[in-house]
Amino acid sequence: MPRIHGGNVTLSLNDDQADRIARAIEGDRKTPTIESADIGIWMSWRQDFEAVATLNNWEWRRAALELVHAAGGEVKGIITEMALSTSGPVPFVLDLIEEQLFPREEAPMFRELLTHAQQNPGEDIRRWHGRIWSLYMRAHPDTPRDKVDGCAELIEVFIRGLSCGDTKAMLRKHRPTRFASALFAARCAQEDVSAQRSEARSGLFEEMKRNAREQHTRCNARRS
Repeated sequence: MPRIHGGNVTLSLNDDQADRIARAIEGDRKTPTIESADIGIWMSWRQDFEAVATLNNWEWRRAALELVHAAGGEVKGIITEMALSTSGPVPFVLDLIEEQLFPREEAPMFRELLTHAQQNPGEDIRRWHGRIWSLYMRAHPDTPRDKVDGCAELIEVFIRGLSCGDTKAMLRKHRPTRFASALFAARCAQEDVSAQRSEARSGLFEEMKRNAREQHTRCNARRS
């Protein structure tokens, strides 16, 4: 899995995200534009933007210009205003923008979304983990961030929404007590499941070949 380093921060990326980021910083092209206030689109875009900012060691002034360049559609006004009127670490300012895009009054809506959240087809575990975290923070805006990692409700939502039943079963057996460790456990479980399925397919293939050989031998015996 590709890793990028910037300052004291290290980010792990899946191949798809690494490819998007590589395209984003190639030549004069920057991060993809964002035009929708949909929470899922925002979270996905935010992850990419933070990764590019970290990779390039952007100071806030440069990051603000990139935000203004990237914003469009229904989110252009809020993002542009916040980018030009605020300063600070990139995650801090993105948090402020997020609070403007998804105000506290919408917390009940996000609690409902959190209750029924499921990992989407093609959504890797890391992105699902990040999406659930953001949904939880929008659903419970008064929760201190340093308390979220040990939140049993959040861990349960993450495990319950996993699309792979085998991975879900392995995590329930492992019983992670921290949200961060749940991601690590899920990745390990996913690798184990993939290895087991690969071994099972290999064994099935060998059995099919063995059956075919036996059938061929029986046919030859009848002919003779």
